[in-house]
Amino acid sequence: MTTYTAIVVDGDTGGEGRYNFEYDGDLLKHSPATVLRTFWESVDRNVLLTEHVDYELNAAMKNATGTVVTALGAMLREHDGAVPFMAMISKKRA
Repeated sequence: MTTYTAIVVDGDTGGEGRYNFEYDGDLLKHSPATVLRTFWESVDRNVLLTEHVDYELNAAMKNATGTVVTALGAMLREHDGAVPFMAMISKKRA
């Protein structure tokens, strides 16, 4: 399993969170949309346990070397509605 880190910034409050999640293989070989889907599935399963969370993806891209995925969208919380976000995902550094 490879560990990845997502840095997520809340567009409403400017708050920031860092989340580690695992994937069996090289997640960054997949499309940016797949990387985001894998991250949000991890959030739904392991972070926000009291409510369902989904997301809306507005834009996602990899940097020139393919080592960082950057995305813009909205986290769709069951109780709080849409929360705009900006996320950067890469392999966790030691």
